[in-house]
Amino acid sequence: MRDRETAELALKASETGHLVLSTLHTVNAGQAIARIVGMFDQEEEKQIRQRLAETIRWIVGQRLVPKVGGGRWAVHDILANTIRSNELIVNGEQEGKTFYDIQDVGDPYLMMTFDQALLRSYEQGIITEETAVAYSTRKSIVQRGIDQIKQKRGQKTSDVEGLRLDIDYNRKLGSDRTMADETQAQFGAQRLALVCENAPERQVVIRAAVEQLGYAMLPPPRPRKRPSGCAASPTTS
Repeated sequence: MRDRETAELALKASETGHLVLSTLHTVNAGQAIARIVGMFDQEEEKQIRQRLAETIRWIVGQRLVPKVGGGRWAVHDILANTIRSNELIVNGEQEGKTFYDIQDVGDPYLMMTFDQALLRSYEQGIITEETAVAYSTRKSIVQRGIDQIKQKRGQKTSDVEGLRLDIDYNRKLGSDRTMADETQAQFGAQRLALVCENAPERQVVIRAAVEQLGYAMLPPPRPRKRPSGCAASPTTS
């Protein structure tokens, strides 16, 4: 089906009880719906989606990928018209609700994605790892699946070597935090050790606060002729 007239004839034939088999150039099975809907005007979209939901039974996609030892190998993308997929045909795909997600968990209904077919072919030794990744729809899913297959075989999943667990890391981190806390406490004690020459009544409160932190406060400096204000006295612990 390449145009609106052909798609309309196919829909009418299927609606009258005929078995219609047709081909369509798309990326995957889910995109086939969007491709057919796109052949019609926008105001007809709702009606076309309803007609497709009532007539489509299966959508099967196919990719020919290089095979180990030469030749080509067919991997398939299969979508069945179930309750969940029928809802997406009528309403369209949404975030968290895609044909891919339905196919990914649709094995009981004989559904599969291209990625699942590629992983099965790689596990059987029919195609290489590079081919599986190159022809995948979602590369991260295929790469993760390949790593799981390698782990089952006892193969390495990474070229990184020489890594080890630093058992003393938490101990070192705790020591660094303790030193930082002590430094902060000393700085706080110095801030509290301000002796106001013109407000001796505050010395009792300040001294109590400093000693509560575990530090001793030096006696106030000798009076000097200077503008009224506060002078900072160093502390010792």
